[in-house]
Amino acid sequence: MDTRDYFIKAIDFLLKEKKKTRAEIVRFMNVDPPQITSFMNKKINFSESKREKIADFFNKEYIDMLIMGKNIAEKNKPYDETTKKDTEINQDIVTKFSTPEEGVAANQALLKIEKFNKKLFYRTVGDLKYMAEKLEEGIEPEPLIENTPTITRKIKNELKENNLSLAQES
Repeated sequence: MDTRDYFIKAIDFLLKEKKKTRAEIVRFMNVDPPQITSFMNKKINFSESKREKIADFFNKEYIDMLIMGKNIAEKNKPYDETTKKDTEINQDIVTKFSTPEEGVAANQALLKIEKFNKKLFYRTVGDLKYMAEKLEEGIEPEPLIENTPTITRKIKNELKENNLSLAQES
């Protein structure tokens, strides 16, 4: 089984549990009905953004739906005590952020980093802990990453849209 299989199992379970229909997902996502059917029948695959939109429909995190689907596949039940506890802890942490959507984004970014590169994940977590430690000491740490190409491109585009260049002052 792969992540798509786990995700589909979670969708099937949540449709029954929440008494929802595929038609409601179609309306929520604004897609053609055959797309959902084809995805559920494993004829097509959805992008991560479409999968996250489905998770939003159920008011769940994508990663929680994968864990749920895996539990259904392996144990024939959606939750085990560990998973339920982890999900409750994650929700508790996210709601403590002054902007919960940024808390979710930060957690999702860490999950993606861990998925692609464990060594980079551990370094990132270490960097975050270091920054938090310095802030607790009353020292504002320097940014760990400056002028990445994405940021530079974004800034250049914003400047260009406002008829400014990097040499001009705001």
